[in-house]
Amino acid sequence: MYYAATQMEAALCRDQAVHIIGAGNSAGQAAMYLSRFTEKVNLVVRGDDLNSSMSKYLSERIAANPRIRIRLGCELRSVGGERSLESVTLEDNVHRKRHEEASRGVFVFIGAVPATQFLGPEVARDPYGFLLTGSDVPDALWPMGERGPLPLETSLPGLLAAGDCRAGSTKRVAFAVGDGALAATCLDELFDQ
Repeated sequence: MYYAATQMEAALCRDQAVHIIGAGNSAGQAAMYLSRFTEKVNLVVRGDDLNSSMSKYLSERIAANPRIRIRLGCELRSVGGERSLESVTLEDNVHRKRHEEASRGVFVFIGAVPATQFLGPEVARDPYGFLLTGSDVPDALWPMGERGPLPLETSLPGLLAAGDCRAGSTKRVAFAVGDGALAATCLDELFDQ
């Protein structure tokens, strides 16, 4: 199972069939990228319409790509293989029929659920549970009238959020590392006050 589609994963799956699970832009971008290296990309979509969750431009490019097969109304049920991944079992959501097919890689792009539930209700979140920071913290939730929140500061003064748990972050490792460096700068500023 892979959660990214980079040159490294593409090399591991070169000239073989792969399956991408998901229907958002990240899944679509991964499908387009991997189609340059693999024999066939199977885009496994639980719903019955790719356009409802993906930009029209990207879905049109995917539909026109002969190396990508869109599998609407399907879900991954199992994976198989002796020493590494060799096959997947997909289920058709309408007829409930299952079938097995060869696969060298399963790429999961089904969204993210932030692990922020351990924080109290005083820490503001967006509707998906990601932490609001900096200028995204509503004025009504910021208790320190004399100053606004620092760029990575949450609605709880002194609590910083960095990386994937932060609303609006890019959800990439390099950005999370950058957030960590910015957090150190924010801490310096907090302690200088």
